[in-house]
Amino acid sequence: MKHSTKIRAMIIALTLTPFFLITFSYYMITTFSRDFALFREVLEWQEWVETELTGQIRQGILDQDGLEDREFAFVVLTEEMEVAAGSAGRHPKAGTLATSPNPQAELLAHIERHLGETRFSLLAVQDPGNDRYYVIYEHPVIKPPRRHPAGRHLLPLTLVALALIAGSVVGTTILQDFSRKLEFLRHSTHRIAAGDITTAISADYRDEFGLLAQDLEFLRHSLDQARAQRTRMVMGLSHDLSTPLTTIKGYVEALEDDIFGEPRERTQALQAISSKADLLQERIDQLIDFARLDSPLYAASLETVRARDYFSEVAGTLRRDVELTGRQFRQEISLPRNRMVRVDRRLMDRVFENLYQNAIRYTREEDTLFFRVRPGQGKEIFELEFADNGPGFGEIPPEEVFEPFRRGSHGRNEPGLGFGLTTVRSIAETLGYTASAAASSEGGAAIVLRGPLIPENSGPSE
Repeated sequence: MKHSTKIRAMIIALTLTPFFLITFSYYMITTFSRDFALFREVLEWQEWVETELTGQIRQGILDQDGLEDREFAFVVLTEEMEVAAGSAGRHPKAGTLATSPNPQAELLAHIERHLGETRFSLLAVQDPGNDRYYVIYEHPVIKPPRRHPAGRHLLPLTLVALALIAGSVVGTTILQDFSRKLEFLRHSTHRIAAGDITTAISADYRDEFGLLAQDLEFLRHSLDQARAQRTRMVMGLSHDLSTPLTTIKGYVEALEDDIFGEPRERTQALQAISSKADLLQERIDQLIDFARLDSPLYAASLETVRARDYFSEVAGTLRRDVELTGRQFRQEISLPRNRMVRVDRRLMDRVFENLYQNAIRYTREEDTLFFRVRPGQGKEIFELEFADNGPGFGEIPPEEVFEPFRRGSHGRNEPGLGFGLTTVRSIAETLGYTASAAASSEGGAAIVLRGPLIPENSGPSE
């Protein structure tokens, strides 16, 4: 709730801020324009009094009829203090003066009564006959208001009110849109948490909410694939573990029923039971190793060795094993002598054993296995390729050969759980390597491991 309130307040604040800024700017501009217009009007009034009015007096052509409708109040007095001309202008007393039988005298009396309240200026001017006239005029800085003071603020207040209303409407619309999208994402998250990972999350949002919806859809798809893989794994485990158990159970029941009457037959049955038990133990060991490698708590026991010597030693062991099967073995190691590599010997033995078993399983006696190690990316990494010229991966895409239970055309009659290459990839990732599959240049299958090479003087062995 607190987060929702903060988001709501932030949205409303961000929405109203531009309206307040626009309103304030408009108010300041209109106020400045009004004050500037008043200032210009004042200057024009001063100029008229000091030039036009005094000019008429100096020329002796003072015209009362042309002086009645002026902006500000003024009166012209003779030396005898008689009113020669004047105008009420827009003075608050203009209405009273308009109905007076002697408005000039009334204006003079008003000026005399309010000399302490309103500022007036005095000019003395002589006409052509050297008669002196006195001009008393309303000080232009004190301009009587043209309307009630509250009327000045009506427009700004109206604009502020409109800004508040518009901001509230826009903010509410944005907030409703945000709330709708958040509710959809919240509902989708709860649906995934409840186990519904088959319904796609489709949201046509062209904003950050759309990116979040895409991330949720990616998460849902990943969970769906993981569940499908887990289902396949359980089915595969059930089949691969139950097959030798079924065979063992059949032989045991046959022995109990004395079906094998001859000692030789009984011996063969016991040998078959022992063989199936060994196969079952092998598959259980593979499953345990796979689970151990998949655990984030597993830590490899690394040591730094000279890369060229280590891979040459591995190639020698593989050569002996491969040639015992009647196949040929070719090695090609072109690493610099001053490069080191970090390995876990026990885990790497498992890698090469699985690669060897996989290659023997899917090649013929006259085929050839290739072991190539070369530098890559400016001698910063090594590329180890274990390849053959056999039938390749068949119909299985190379990117899927590392998945559990992915086996070739030999099917489930072969020993193992289909975890061989899966284990290879798991060990490679544990050691900081990468594993990939591709067709070999000889037309068969190739598994490529890539890992970092270390300069010889980078540090002591671990």
